[in-house]
Amino acid sequence: MYSVFKAEVPVPGCVETEMNEALGRELVAEPRVLICGQALSHCVNFSTRDLLAGWPEGRMGDLGLIKGMSSPVAGFEKQADEFVGMLKEKGVRVVVDGEKI
Repeated sequence: MYSVFKAEVPVPGCVETEMNEALGRELVAEPRVLICGQALSHCVNFSTRDLLAGWPEGRMGDLGLIKGMSSPVAGFEKQADEFVGMLKEKGVRVVVDGEKI
């Protein structure tokens, strides 16, 4: 279970495993959300994808991935790179080392 928003496999009748809509609404209410953590290939990837599912399309630029504070699980670098590429395509700002946020 990688996402902070929901379980990879929801358990019927267990609301704790379903999408945490309240958390998503709290984050959407913020003017800007910065994302970082371990592991870029798994937890950050799955959590961000769940966040994007409910994020307003016109506000993708209000999300930022601090890439220098995240790293992939060894052996999953390709998945992390694909994830970062997808974020860039959607208009999410990807901040690398030394850039101002």
